[in-house]
Amino acid sequence: MNRKLSLLQRTLFASLLSIGLLPAAHAYPWTSTGSTGTPDEDALPTDVAPGKITMNMPYATLKNSQASMFATIRYNVTAVFDTSYNFTPYLQMRFLDSGTTTQVYAVLRAYNTTTGVSRTLATLDSNSFPASAAYQTQTACSPNNQWINDFVNEVYYVDVTLSRTSTTGSAAVAALRVNECLW
Repeated sequence: MNRKLSLLQRTLFASLLSIGLLPAAHAYPWTSTGSTGTPDEDALPTDVAPGKITMNMPYATLKNSQASMFATIRYNVTAVFDTSYNFTPYLQMRFLDSGTTTQVYAVLRAYNTTTGVSRTLATLDSNSFPASAAYQTQTACSPNNQWINDFVNEVYYVDVTLSRTSTTGSAAVAALRVNECLW
């Protein structure tokens, strides 16, 4: 009996060890630099107005040319995740929000290509954190167990809106990440 138990213990240990060495699904995050997004039309230069943002690796920065302005940048989330299961995502952003007159607001969205229904999966608002003259990195998990990873029926993207209500203050995004939220 001791020999069987010992063999069973060794088999169980080997199984648990091998499972622990397998890469986890959340080990494959989607990432993007701020400068790789696609600005909405309202942020682009026209014949009568200059562009509202500067895209300079790795940053997307709101220009200081007007007192009150905003610009939206869209980031397409591509399928880099383990597709064997759906998961609750978190949204992480490295941003600059220098004061009370500026804001960086990010929304992770899902759009169902069959039904046309959009869902908000996670939001991250720079005004929820202390203003700083230095870049900071913050994370927000998806509330209400919103799921991601159905790239057959849905497309995923992050909208980042940079805004300012005066001529002073800086708003910028340097990096984004979507990964599995571990509670």
